[in-house]
Amino acid sequence: MYIAINVLHILTDLWQVTEDKVTRLLQREAVCEGLQKQQQVYEEVQANLKKTKDKVRKRKLKEGHEENFKVEDLVLLKNKRLEQRKGKKLEADMVGPLKITKI
Repeated sequence: MYIAINVLHILTDLWQVTEDKVTRLLQREAVCEGLQKQQQVYEEVQANLKKTKDKVRKRKLKEGHEENFKVEDLVLLKNKRLEQRKGKKLEADMVGPLKITKI
């Protein structure tokens, strides 16, 4: 009988609704909502990037530019930092070679 009363007392302490428990629960819900919104924004950004890449690809094909790169090709990239920095003479004009992994 003593054990049952002791267990009941422990369970009632766990199930009591306190302001601290409510506050923590609301904070967790806010974090979950923020993460869900972040996931939605990420998916929207990915969709917009894909649309933009497709538009650029279609425009280039329409103008007569061919896609002559394939996966596993080695390419050089123009060093964009040269436009933003002083002392351009000592930096390389191109960066690479880099391997194309995805088109």
